[in-house]
Amino acid sequence: MKTRNIYCLVKSERLKLNINRKQMAEDIGISTQHLSNIESNKHVCGVDLAIIIARYFKKKVEDIFFLSQDEFLEREKAIRDILKNSDLY
Repeated sequence: MKTRNIYCLVKSERLKLNINRKQMAEDIGISTQHLSNIESNKHVCGVDLAIIIARYFKKKVEDIFFLSQDEFLEREKAIRDILKNSDLY
């Protein structure tokens, strides 16, 4: 079975809510390094953590994690446009 890349909007969603990485990591029970690796797409989290992250943002898993790079880039651009006038991103 071919391995697929999974893209996520964890960082964008976190910044949209003005939550720092340390606080979110503590809130969901993982290290800041682990969260950083998820945010930079260096690590794919398990289903259980994906659900925890989605619930943290009050979103569906499929609103945070994507199999399609095109869909991911489109959604990330929309969030960046929202944050454009902020120094958070």
